[in-house]
Amino acid sequence: QPPWQPDNSTLLATSLNPLSMTMYNLTMYNLTIFAALLGSALVSADVPVPCSNPVTVTVRVKDTWCKASHPHDYQADVGGDGPITWPHISWPVVHTHDGTHPSWDKYATQGVANIATTGDTTAYISEVRPLAHTLWRGPVMTSCGGSRPTPPATSVGLKLNEQNSWVSAIHMMAPSPDWITGIKAVDMCVDGYWSRSKTVTGVVYDAGVDAGMYFNTANVPEALNTNMITEILCDGESGPYCNQANTGVNHVVEYEIVTAHFLCINGYWPLLEKESDANGASTSGTSHSHVFDSITYYMPNGFAGAKHGESGFSCPCTVDPTAVCPEFYKPVCGANGI
Repeated sequence: QPPWQPDNSTLLATSLNPLSMTMYNLTMYNLTIFAALLGSALVSADVPVPCSNPVTVTVRVKDTWCKASHPHDYQADVGGDGPITWPHISWPVVHTHDGTHPSWDKYATQGVANIATTGDTTAYISEVRPLAHTLWRGPVMTSCGGSRPTPPATSVGLKLNEQNSWVSAIHMMAPSPDWITGIKAVDMCVDGYWSRSKTVTGVVYDAGVDAGMYFNTANVPEALNTNMITEILCDGESGPYCNQANTGVNHVVEYEIVTAHFLCINGYWPLLEKESDANGASTSGTSHSHVFDSITYYMPNGFAGAKHGESGFSCPCTVDPTAVCPEFYKPVCGANGI
């Protein structure tokens, strides 16, 4: 029997002792209230979203060009060029697209060349914006090897849909002759569903438009379409971006890509914590709200398969990866999703 249920001897004692009986009644009353509260608890689940539905996405840009991971770059004399006085990254540019417009190809465009040599994003954005689904430009950031590192930057306004499920990013490593890093292209739609998150690290590439060899080398410009963009590898002699042992190159940036968090609560799906995320998932760019336990959630208008507590639909507490969500009518874990 449950530990809180009295046995016969306890019942006999309480029947003879009014004070004990009162305590017993209070205990049972409290247990009844506790059970009632359990019964009214929200049934919530994070349900995967088919790529046929649009979602918002955020990209968190974290610089990792630090003294501990890249010790040779911060010496007093790097390749005869002197110390790096302000290690930083230029304005990062992130865009979403259909998979045919990565951040760079074999050769640098004028826009890529400008980012690689000066950090200027104007020409690059002019090239990419007509081809991109959405685009964000972040702030200049002092690297973690500097005296006052800048915290990671998080994008705003980026969206994905079934036709535009790819994310690309680029920025300059500065100072440098023509070195860039970023995400060439990563697909956030996996097996028909939006990936909840992906973390992508970036190494450094030579854009091929300047012949400089070290961070502070004087400009030695080279024409476009002369040298292909190539990954910078460790030369074994404390070259740029080498690790402590001079056996390889450590990454210099980390991108955390996160799609909007869709919730199913008490048979209502999809719900989002931010109105902007719900608007981004709507075919009309609008949403409406629902309140559960005094917390306001937002549901995108026009969302295919949306549920409003209809009979026969329950929020699962786990999700069968083979199920086509939200088109399941029996919760995976049991009655009422518990």
